[in-house]
Amino acid sequence: MVKILCFPITFMSKEKVFKKLKLKRYKIAKEITSSNSNLVGDGVDVMYWTGFYNKNDIFPLVEVKFEDSKFLAPNNYDNFLKATFGDYMKLPPENQRIPHNLGLKPILTEDEIKELNKGFEVK
Repeated sequence: MVKILCFPITFMSKEKVFKKLKLKRYKIAKEITSSNSNLVGDGVDVMYWTGFYNKNDIFPLVEVKFEDSKFLAPNNYDNFLKATFGDYMKLPPENQRIPHNLGLKPILTEDEIKELNKGFEVK
């Protein structure tokens, strides 16, 4: 089955494959960047050309307050977050949560500090 699916691609030159992909990317970019398009994207170089959003959900940017600071955010940040993350207000099941601070260690030992600073000593 795999051989049958890959057969046409194996006879295409690398240049021809990349030329087809480049043309497809160009067509999508041209369509998205036209002045009458209602879509904006996070880039045309992303795989599968996903990540397009309604222009009105992004612009004009709005100022939102977080703790004691203000930040610019998409105009309709709720729609943007739902399109990006789905139900972003609901925590995933505990076995599907991915911690982002595994490498965080607030207090380093003297040896760890020396190792991190190796090569940066003032002579």
